[in-house]
Amino acid sequence: MKNIVKIVLVAISILFINQNISFAEDELLLKGDFKNAYIKYNAALEEAKTPENYLNMCKLTFLLQDDSTAKEYCKSALKEIEKQKKPDYELKSEILSMMGNVYSMGYHNNNISLEYYNQSKEYKEKNAETDKYDLAKLYRNLAYTYHYSGNNNMAEIYWDKALKIIDEQQTDEYKTLKAVVYNDLAMYERRKQKYDKSKEYLDKALSSALDANEFINHRIVSVIYENIASYYEVNKRNKNEAIKNYKLFLEETSKFPDKELLTKDTEMPKETTIEDIEKLLNEYPYDVDVNVMAGAYKINLDEKVSKPYFDKAIMVNPDNTYVYLAIANAYADKYQEMKFKEYIQKAKEYAKMAEERANYTPDVYLTLGLINTKINTIFAANAYFEKYIKNSDDKALANCEVASVFWYNDPQMKYRKYVVYYLEKAKKEKELNAMYKMMLIAAYKQIGNSQKADDAATQLIKKEAVFEE
Repeated sequence: MKNIVKIVLVAISILFINQNISFAEDELLLKGDFKNAYIKYNAALEEAKTPENYLNMCKLTFLLQDDSTAKEYCKSALKEIEKQKKPDYELKSEILSMMGNVYSMGYHNNNISLEYYNQSKEYKEKNAETDKYDLAKLYRNLAYTYHYSGNNNMAEIYWDKALKIIDEQQTDEYKTLKAVVYNDLAMYERRKQKYDKSKEYLDKALSSALDANEFINHRIVSVIYENIASYYEVNKRNKNEAIKNYKLFLEETSKFPDKELLTKDTEMPKETTIEDIEKLLNEYPYDVDVNVMAGAYKINLDEKVSKPYFDKAIMVNPDNTYVYLAIANAYADKYQEMKFKEYIQKAKEYAKMAEERANYTPDVYLTLGLINTKINTIFAANAYFEKYIKNSDDKALANCEVASVFWYNDPQMKYRKYVVYYLEKAKKEKELNAMYKMMLIAAYKQIGNSQKADDAATQLIKKEAVFEE
């Protein structure tokens, strides 16, 4: 929690990589062999500027989270296919679907995404018998997008449609796609705090993912193990099972063909040097995360030195709010560490640019609140937290998460009253779990309200089931 912004951004990055990877039909992409895929696709595109070759490069760059480049490749694919007197409508529908993916998961623009998906769906549903796999993928993507646009009724309809197609098939590609859908459903149930139902879906996701034989996708498997570990750690307080599944998660990450793509934006190891980062930059010059990491590293040396890296990240992904969030967070972290007041203004500038592109995405407001907490602009932080809660489906959980931000980012305990405020709001929506009950008891003590602390502790002790978790 002390690094919640990094956790949020990494979680989103991992989520997108692992969910999107199942969309690839090419064997190299299904196996995550991005290096050889790049060699193959780039050579083909240099030889012939065809819609299919542009589409393949779009898929690859999208999986590598270079959303801006992916969008341009998709636009070129559409432009080329429109030039044809007799367009290949099957290919066109795939390009439209891919554009939907880019706008949904790259740019978080659900309205534009749904327009592309529905254009693609019109063709795919007419040809459902010959195009079942693509249709199942499209239904899953529609479910994902409807869910994150706040329309859970439509999301459930399309998850169900996807599973009906998938359950009729037994091929490895379908098993991988089934794992992605079940992982979606597990996260959906977790957000509703239906943790046992979430675990039931995670078990199904894992079974399906591991049964994919030569097409086992280690990125997808790793995410499922990490989610299972989180279930045991947070919901069951079962340390042994949590550790076991975290170890399995790490084992899977070691099998990634391009594992540095996943690990580069996690918390930087102590032995990492600027030379290591620059080596990554040479290999992936337009990788947004590496450029942000390099800029954050070089703030220590000179803020002017770091700015070109931040500018390059923005150039690659100018409309992606998470780029601006990451930069704002880098300045907020440096303010906490070095107390240079100019970093406050820089953090605010980039946070404002992130907010302009937030598109009512809840996690963006949560992260903006955290950034403002770090630079001690608490009025602004609370305004963002209220927006986060307002745009969240689960108000109780959202209030608890905000309380956690204040709890773990307040070493001097100046803001404990906000921990109490948000946990009491959560309590009005739903009974707190044991972890948040204990947090509230401690916060009561720390703000000097011993009576409320004692009363809450007494109630907690009476619920013996709490200690059986």
